[in-house]
Amino acid sequence: MVTAASRIYRTSPGDLPFKPGESPFKTKGNAYNSLKAFHATQVPGGVAAVADALDPDLRAFYSQTFLAAGWYDFLPMQLLEKVAISIVGLDSATFLRRLGLHVVERDMKGVHKLLLHFTSPEAAIKRFSGVFRQYYNFGASRVVASEPGHSELEQDGMPRISAPVYQGVAAAFAQRLIELAGATNVTVENTPFEPCGVEHGLTLVRWRAITRWR
Repeated sequence: MVTAASRIYRTSPGDLPFKPGESPFKTKGNAYNSLKAFHATQVPGGVAAVADALDPDLRAFYSQTFLAAGWYDFLPMQLLEKVAISIVGLDSATFLRRLGLHVVERDMKGVHKLLLHFTSPEAAIKRFSGVFRQYYNFGASRVVASEPGHSELEQDGMPRISAPVYQGVAAAFAQRLIELAGATNVTVENTPFEPCGVEHGLTLVRWRAITRWR
């Protein structure tokens, strides 16, 4: 018999290419604080339920106190979301969209409240690369096309194993930022991943986020 408990993804030590906390790909602790705040309210059983499905090393990483401005291993995030999605029972696109909306609303009121306020959709797009650098110590995000109602943002240097989770959250994050800057009918379309090198033994990818609005 298939039960809800049996559908929960449970991690094992071999799921990541580095031991949790030891990869060179870093994100700010604020990203993990936002993640745990989302789990606390949107995942049945909250943070404890997610932690229960993790192997000991990943559980210790997830359970630590994250300093908002500190740098922490980014790669575990993909597994944390895989577990949370399996507990909630949603499709990954819906779950990651909800997470992205949660992150931008939380950060607008918190550590990045000045950085994330814009006077126009165009200004929001131009500043997005700066926003990216506030969150990650790797990769790059740059505007490659921009005109009223349309932009193309190229993202590269993202580990392939983490790209689907990042892409889903980032699309919702960007859409909400542009809406808050006054745009309507905002859509974000991502192009397929393309390889763009190897770093620390991991394949990196690039793609473009094509955003349109009125």
